[in-house]
Amino acid sequence: MRLRMYGGTDIGLVRTNNQDAYFCSAENGIAIVSDGMGGHKGGEIASQMAVQGLKEAFFAQGTIQTETVGEFLDSALNRINTEIIMRANADERYKGMGATINYLQFAGASLAIGHAGDSRTYLIRSWHRPDGKLRYGMWCLTVDHNVGTFVERGLLVPGRDLGPAPLTERTKARLMRGMGVVPDLRADLYCKDTEDGDVYLTCSDGLHGFCSDNEILKCIADGPLAKTPERLINLAHKAGAPDNVTVVLSVISENNDPLFSPSGAKYQKSPFLVRLPSGQIFGPMSGEQLCDAWLTSQFNLEAEVSAALGPWVFLKDRDLLFKTYPEFKTQKIIDHYTFVAPESTFGESQNQDARLGPSRELSKKKDPFNSLRTTTVAPKKSVLPMAIIGLFLGIACLLGYFLYASRFVNLPITY
Repeated sequence: MRLRMYGGTDIGLVRTNNQDAYFCSAENGIAIVSDGMGGHKGGEIASQMAVQGLKEAFFAQGTIQTETVGEFLDSALNRINTEIIMRANADERYKGMGATINYLQFAGASLAIGHAGDSRTYLIRSWHRPDGKLRYGMWCLTVDHNVGTFVERGLLVPGRDLGPAPLTERTKARLMRGMGVVPDLRADLYCKDTEDGDVYLTCSDGLHGFCSDNEILKCIADGPLAKTPERLINLAHKAGAPDNVTVVLSVISENNDPLFSPSGAKYQKSPFLVRLPSGQIFGPMSGEQLCDAWLTSQFNLEAEVSAALGPWVFLKDRDLLFKTYPEFKTQKIIDHYTFVAPESTFGESQNQDARLGPSRELSKKKDPFNSLRTTTVAPKKSVLPMAIIGLFLGIACLLGYFLYASRFVNLPITY
């Protein structure tokens, strides 16, 4: 499948400098978006360090294989995070600088996303309904690492963790994770199999912070994909563009504009994505397909589901799931809840990090691309030497026992 990328950045209508940075290369299968913050020049330097550092790490590495992308991102992101913190500590002018990061790595038929902060990556797809009508959908694949999201997911409690002051929009936007924000970066790693017709939008909050997902999707579907960055920047301008705006579009298709002539499955209703705590993302799939996979235990209650332009909901939050997506309220699913978990556990997450997203350190993750690799069986080692050693040890123990027992029963020991 052919990969094309289109990118653009803009200072906006209010700021005096552009603290966003980006890089994309379809030839190498990488796209990077970073949104800087801190001081007059600090944010600009932090975002440039993040993007340039990842570029240098990639080209120094050479070819990134699907089985090594997690290790590569873990090492590169943590090293650059440390460099940004050290630079800020060494110069008072840059104190408090930091940056978000969204790093996309396309390898084979897979996509890996390294994510920290509140820049986002979306999946956009189109499909035909059985009656032939064309429909468009968009899903946010990443989870924002800001106070607002932490509060929404129950990881921070106003009045307990944030003090008595009202929770303002400015407070909600404060980053909890990001490059240079904390020494323990804890970046997320998402991974998904790619399909013909996939379109991925990676952007800073200068776009998604002031334009709704529905407005963004309509803008993308309003013309040629090659001109999308320009149209999205203009959309942000219409919203006032108080912040810098950066967008990168990654298109997987031989067709220049696959959204207008989809060749995939047809769906009567909006299809769903499934996101596991490990960061693996599956779909799109119909609600029926999702239920079948769930009932056959292909994923558990810690998974999240989202319809196009819909919110992510944990399967564990049964009541919220039924309220948000009524199509799941079937007798089979109700019975399945009774089978897989007691009534008292609904709405409670056994893993606090899972309530936020795939937030464990990359180095501790199970390899997300394990199922894509051909399993190689190591040559069997001969067991004969070990068997001989075991035999001699058994004889020695037996003789020792008889020698010890003879001291008490006065029996002669013969060999």
